[in-house]
Amino acid sequence: LLATHQIGCSELVKNIELVAEQFPGDEDMWVRYEARSRALLPELRPRELVRVLLALQRCRRACPPLLQDVEEILARPGAMEQWHPVDLAGVARALSKHACVNPEVWAQILQTATSEKMRNWLNPRQVAQILLGVLRAEELIEEKGLAQADASLLLLLAASRRLGRASPPDIVALTSCLALAPLADRAAPEFLPALVEALPSHIFRIPEAGLCRMLAALRMLVQATTGCGPVFQEVVGAVSGELAVRAGRGGLSEPQVLDTLSHMVFFREHHILIREDCATQVARALWKQVPVLELSELERAEAVATEMRRWEEPELKQVAEDVLVECGETRKCLARVQE
Repeated sequence: LLATHQIGCSELVKNIELVAEQFPGDEDMWVRYEARSRALLPELRPRELVRVLLALQRCRRACPPLLQDVEEILARPGAMEQWHPVDLAGVARALSKHACVNPEVWAQILQTATSEKMRNWLNPRQVAQILLGVLRAEELIEEKGLAQADASLLLLLAASRRLGRASPPDIVALTSCLALAPLADRAAPEFLPALVEALPSHIFRIPEAGLCRMLAALRMLVQATTGCGPVFQEVVGAVSGELAVRAGRGGLSEPQVLDTLSHMVFFREHHILIREDCATQVARALWKQVPVLELSELERAEAVATEMRRWEEPELKQVAEDVLVECGETRKCLARVQE
């Protein structure tokens, strides 16, 4: 490993992976690889650069100069023009894990991703990985011009045209991207109809945690956009309806039930239709879970049930009342345990 002057590109990558795994804190070792990598890094293939980035993630404190060298290569104009989409998405994901805050690198990634050739080549998962990386970087840098809203919009729209071929995790990730995107208002009119078409064949395969993430993203979208039309209502209805079915079967954890009801209350306050039977089903699931809630969760349950008690539907009001009574009984039990 110490004979760094004798190694070529493939050996450099393998050795960096080995050193990162076996000697992550050995600064002398990293000094040797820093010197050799300066000569070889520009010659590495895209996939090898991704492997180097992922290896360096294990030892960020010991090797900042080497990481900086990789970022400098990626920041060069046109550095990623001829890359395969897999490598472009892989670099975005790896840099996001590194919490990379170099705006020039992210600008190059976005510029490459939104070129006409790459936009037609990227699949929904790769679009989601690139967009999430850019949006997270923007939060870290606190430089709102970084995400280049128009570029993010182009990526989202390109993915929306292929949502039917997306996997359930991709649909969840892209919905989250839409809520975070700087120009959600402009992306939503094309993305949401594509989502409505894709959901019937995918929603049953989305896990409970993914459905909760989607409902939270849709809630953020209400705050980010100026209006919510019938298509948006249809998406909210589909996601909340599926969560209600899962809650009825006992498939949601206590936090997931509380989150779902909290989102339902929020949507109703903003005049977005939530079906009575869906809300009732989730509220009943909460009523069954009250005896095992922790104190902080009890407080949330009481707050949600208090809001639901103001609704007009008699059955919903009754279930909300039952939840409040059960919360009171559980509080007494907790007080006796504490004594």
